[in-house]
Amino acid sequence: MRVGFRFAGAWKASLGLISCLALHACLPAQDRELNVEFVTEFPDSLEESSALALADEVVWTLNDSGNAAVLFALSLQGQLLAEVPIRNARNIDWESLAQDESHLFVADTGNNLNSRDSLVIYRIPKPRLDSENIAAELISIRYAGYESGNMSSHNFDAEALAVRGDEL
Repeated sequence: MRVGFRFAGAWKASLGLISCLALHACLPAQDRELNVEFVTEFPDSLEESSALALADEVVWTLNDSGNAAVLFALSLQGQLLAEVPIRNARNIDWESLAQDESHLFVADTGNNLNSRDSLVIYRIPKPRLDSENIAAELISIRYAGYESGNMSSHNFDAEALAVRGDEL
C-alpha cells in the first residue's frame, strides 16, 4: 500500500473550491425547515468521537487524543455494541478513521503544536464484535522537510485520512 500526500495542482483545486463557495454564497436564501432529532447518547467511555466508518451495518468510531487505544462499535441507532482494544497502539492524537475492504486505518497524525517526532497510521484487520483485542500493523509517517518544534507551522498536521485504491 502506498502512503502519499499530493499537493501538485492544489492551487487549482483550491481556486475552484473557493469559486464554487463564493458563487453559492450569492444564491438567494431559501426558507428551509431543518428537523434535528436526538437519537442517543454515547457511553461515557466514548468521550470525544473523532471519526466514523460504516462497515456491515456497524459504525466504528474512536476517541480523539489522550484516550485509550480502543475502537468502538455502534449500532446504526448509536448503541454501543463493543469496545475493541488495539494492543500495540497508543492514542497520542487520533484524528481519523478510514477503511478498505478488509482493514480499518486509524490516523494518529494530529500534530497541532508541531511537537511530535513520529506520526503513525495503524492498519487493523476489520474486527469482529467479539474481538477481545487486536494487533495493528504500524505505518510510520514522516513529512519531507519536517522539523519538530516550530509551533507556528501547521503544515505537518493531518486531520483526515482517506483510502483510494491501494493508496492512503
